[in-house]
Amino acid sequence: MDDKIIEECANWIAEQASDQLGGFIPAELLDLMFELENKIREENNDPTMGHKEMSTFLLEELRKEEVPVEKTGLNENILEELLHWEDECLSLSGHPREIRN
Repeated sequence: MDDKIIEECANWIAEQASDQLGGFIPAELLDLMFELENKIREENNDPTMGHKEMSTFLLEELRKEEVPVEKTGLNENILEELLHWEDECLSLSGHPREIRN
């Protein structure tokens, strides 16, 4: 995936989160999320892992990275929403991905 597209998606998702969730999610957190997401898919040999399962893995990995998830209120539901916005952004940029429901 092109780094420019990833950066644009991170910025777009951060804006969506601010507008629709009423909170601030930095694009840097989304960059980390994208990186961890790829790692999780590779480690589990599951390129089409569904968002619900992915959000559980992501929350665990973010804690390992010492992201203050409890302090910020970041949870599996929010991560799942961010993953759906990632799908939307990737589709809009001409790079749709296949994910199990």
